[in-house]
Amino acid sequence: MKKYLLILIILIFTILISGWFIDYPMPPMQLEKSARKALHRAQINRADQFASSIFMEASTLFDSAMLQWKRENEKFIVLRDYASMQINLEQSISAANLSYRLAKQEKIQLGENYAKQIADIKAMFAVYERFFKNIPIHQSDQNVLALAKLQLDECQLSIKNRKLSGVSEKLEKVKASIAGLNRKSEEIITKYFEDYPKWEKQKSDAIRLSQKRKSRLIIVD
Repeated sequence: MKKYLLILIILIFTILISGWFIDYPMPPMQLEKSARKALHRAQINRADQFASSIFMEASTLFDSAMLQWKRENEKFIVLRDYASMQINLEQSISAANLSYRLAKQEKIQLGENYAKQIADIKAMFAVYERFFKNIPIHQSDQNVLALAKLQLDECQLSIKNRKLSGVSEKLEKVKASIAGLNRKSEEIITKYFEDYPKWEKQKSDAIRLSQKRKSRLIIVD
């Protein structure tokens, strides 16, 4: 019994000592940290929204690497092989960095597009303020105008805070609202000037008739 115990102790001691000389397979921990960092940076930059397919690929590669790590750790130490894990991590880092750059470019492009949209809409509001502001409109149209101004402010705040979901659709609604109000106001003015000669004739006729009958006349402009 003592003999077997001594052999076991010597075997364990030999394995421990050999650990100083044998190059056991080690997981690529530094790559794992770099991949996590690259994915985190891409996600903060909203790559999941603006470069979703590439970001999804990076995430899938990382998840595969983690699964391979778990499988290899279940093997006896000298039989472990982290080559596939390393390849997936390297590819994950590349894809994450690419998604970060693409998302950044997309946001810059979107920012330029939003700036143009907002400038166009503000120009339409300026037209309303300059030419149609004093035209009497229905309460429903006043509500449309107030809502359009509010939504424009909300869109600008969302863009400033990089919360771009739904901004394009809301800007299109604002544009449609102010365009409709400008068009309706222009129709009111056009109709006014079309009817003005008729009103002038009716006024002249009423004055002549009043003078002929020597009666009082009240004319409302």
